Amino acid sequence: MEDRDLVHLRRCVDLARQALEAGDEPFGSVLVGPDGRVLAEDHNRVAGGDRTRHPELALARWAAEHLTPDERAASTVYTSGEHCPMCAAAHAWVGLGRIVYAASSAQLVDWLAELGVPPAPVRPLPVEQVAPGVVVEGPAPELTEEVRALHRAFHSRAGDAVGRGAPAATPGAEPGDDRVRAVTRRQIALVAHDNMKTELLRWAAHNRDTLAGHDLYATGTTGTMLEHELGLRVHRFLSGPVGGDQQIGARIAEGGLDVLIFFWDPLEAQPHDPDVKALLRISTVWNVPTATNLASADYLISSPLFSGPYERMVPDLGPRSWDADAQAPAT
Repeated sequence: MEDRDLVHLRRCVDLARQALEAGDEPFGSVLVGPDGRVLAEDHNRVAGGDRTRHPELALARWAAEHLTPDERAASTVYTSGEHCPMCAAAHAWVGLGRIVYAASSAQLVDWLAELGVPPAPVRPLPVEQVAPGVVVEGPAPELTEEVRALHRAFHSRAGDAVGRGAPAATPGAEPGDDRVRAVTRRQIALVAHDNMKTELLRWAAHNRDTLAGHDLYATGTTGTMLEHELGLRVHRFLSGPVGGDQQIGARIAEGGLDVLIFFWDPLEAQPHDPDVKALLRISTVWNVPTATNLASADYLISSPLFSGPYERMVPDLGPRSWDADAQAPAT
């Protein structure tokens, strides 16, 4: 299991936590395409009474509808808990590729037994026994205690010890949104002054798997360094001092960029300082989410709105029409 696998599994655990906070059982899953881009994600939604609403099954259905057979076979499903037999069968029938899970079914059975939860009505078979042709990896020891704590919290909160697959639903819980959340592809500009390039590269490398799901743009030198560091395609503008910042500003004004990550140097004067100020001004004019340091970049990329649906309000600053026949204003 590679570091990027753990990145996706941590997102699954985050989704499981969201399910718990919504009154549902803590399971979350992510579908990653052949190019490493996150395509869709979901969490458990069984609290409304339909015990088949597992995220792995929802993602299998989404993949069947939106991906070609070759794309499905080259995709990976990451999940906080190993597929149940129902979900494993759906995964195999749809023709999805690898499965990577944080916690195994055997671990979950042991945890629930310790909590006094009755056995589920379906035998918890390993994926390999249900779908022998599927490549499976897991569990991830780094996440074991975190996943276990989520299940302990759910069953302690539920009080009546409802288990995954048991016939009862959590009292008073709402079913929530029934749609798998497709990940929105953003157009992201990455810019850094010389003294800030190392910091931006480290930040980008840490968030590489998230950035892989979006289209990346950068000024000259920064773009070259990012391509080398991340192994991702980066559209490169000119270097900042010779017009790159102005090119990014123009792209923002044209509606071609959604996010600006600009690690500018506040302690050193820049020869193109007017361009820097102009870029920051134009990103504000067009209401583009902008991060100018490590903390704000972390907040921005960790927001569910970063890859989710969001309708950005933009000002009505388009071309103005002029009626040549209208009376000129008095002078």
